[in-house]
Amino acid sequence: MAESVAPLRRRPFDAFLVLWFCVFSVSSFVFEQFIVFDVDLASATDPFGRTWYWYASSFDPVFLDTPLWLRIMCGIDGYVFGACYPVFIYAFAKGRDWVRIPALCYGAAIVYSTLVYFGWEFLDAENRAQANLAMVIVVNIPYTIVPLLLMWRVRDSIDSRATEPPDACLIPRARPATPARRASRRSASGPFRTSAAGPRPPSPPRAGSPSGPGWRVGGRSNPR
Repeated sequence: MAESVAPLRRRPFDAFLVLWFCVFSVSSFVFEQFIVFDVDLASATDPFGRTWYWYASSFDPVFLDTPLWLRIMCGIDGYVFGACYPVFIYAFAKGRDWVRIPALCYGAAIVYSTLVYFGWEFLDAENRAQANLAMVIVVNIPYTIVPLLLMWRVRDSIDSRATEPPDACLIPRARPATPARRASRRSASGPFRTSAAGPRPPSPPRAGSPSGPGWRVGGRSNPR
């Protein structure tokens, strides 16, 4: 019997990431464009421009007269990182294993980008005297935390297939992760293990335990 990917509603952590990808998409495709095209936020009349002006005038005045280097960073966020979010939304919703390498590259790049931005916010004396650094952190820290969570999510082959026993309380007993097993797992599948090769054969019996794979219920062995 072929294995299928569990629906997104049964993968709450993936759904959490998808939600943030949607938020980041709006930021990249809408808000960042005001900075990329050097729009005068003070004269903006649309809701997005007014929101930008309120944030910049209240908490982060560097965006009222954005330097070229920050406009370049916003352009990368708008067009490079922004292009990643629809891809990630699709890949996580459908459980596509090929997302692992793009997600790792994106995560490393945007974490580096936000660290440079935070570094300037804190180290530039003139900006530090004008900006509300607490609000700057609150607004921008998701761009560091979420990519780190994303890289943790795709760090290895994570089983998200809907092949668990009917009783959701049964949790497979973890086997020791030998180097050979790690290498085989990494080479054979990605974060979602969507291979249609069918279920894996049962593990061989262990000495001193019932034959076949073991299962835990409430942290204790459930004898057959």
